[in-house]
Amino acid sequence: MLNDRVTLRDGRIVLVREVESRDGPGMVQLRREVAHERAYTLLEPDEVDARAPGMLRDLSVTDPNELRLLARCGERDDDVIADLTLGTKHFRRIAHVAKLGMEIRKDFRGAGLGDAMLRIALAWAAAHPVISRVELQVFADNARAIALYRKHGFVEEGRRRKYMRVGDTYLDDLVMGMLVKPL
Repeated sequence: MLNDRVTLRDGRIVLVREVESRDGPGMVQLRREVAHERAYTLLEPDEVDARAPGMLRDLSVTDPNELRLLARCGERDDDVIADLTLGTKHFRRIAHVAKLGMEIRKDFRGAGLGDAMLRIALAWAAAHPVISRVELQVFADNARAIALYRKHGFVEEGRRRKYMRVGDTYLDDLVMGMLVKPL
């Protein structure tokens, strides 16, 4: 089981490890905090609460085709500062494709945590016997995340115009992908 201590650019040390069922309350709280920012997430705050029981239930299910990471700065529920999910759908024709999702608490963004978690996830995907492609969606105005993904080899594969609505504003979405091993 993965259990890495990561030193961030500002000297803070965090623990990055695979998610365990006991992490549920902290993960729900992280998603709630990110949703309240209303910046770079699909979920509205009330949708996080509505989905919480399912999220908690899903944490008890293990899947060899899914990696779920979290980062913590302590042991309390509010010490979950980031999560990353990388996994495949259960359709044979796209079994080689893994979807990536990541969220980081605002006060830990830009410190190197996303870089460290992405490096771990892409190494896992490259070593996976079936996965050869990783893809993601990102808000088109999230320059910091786009730069991180490009640094790791992702390329823009498409733009979905006015894909998301936040309040009265419609935002574009980028689809990015990369091959983690030759086909």
